[in-house]
Amino acid sequence: ARSSQHTALLKRLAHAEQVLANASDALQEHGRALEACKVAQAKFAKDLQAQDTKHAAATSRFNYVEQIIGDSAEKHSQEVASCHAKLELLHSHACEDRASAEAQRAALENLRKSHASLSNEK
Repeated sequence: ARSSQHTALLKRLAHAEQVLANASDALQEHGRALEACKVAQAKFAKDLQAQDTKHAAATSRFNYVEQIIGDSAEKHSQEVASCHAKLELLHSHACEDRASAEAQRAALENLRKSHASLSNEK
């Protein structure tokens, strides 16, 4: 009986050792997986920080371009308004010159007619 108890005890001890070895192996595997996750997370954090830096630079450049375009559009708008004002002024001068020329042409025509009638009377 003692021998069977001893054998049973040895079997139980061997089983416990096997369970402990399996648990140790699993624990080591989980530890390696955890380290791999830590490395991947650190790489991801570094990549994310690099992307944030690039994004900030792109945003800054985009804002600069928007400002330049806005300034250019404002300047262009002012120049167009100035050109329209000058064009209106030229148009009014041209209309005045045309009216003056028509009045002078009418006066000249009247002088020709008067001259012609005086020439015919002689």
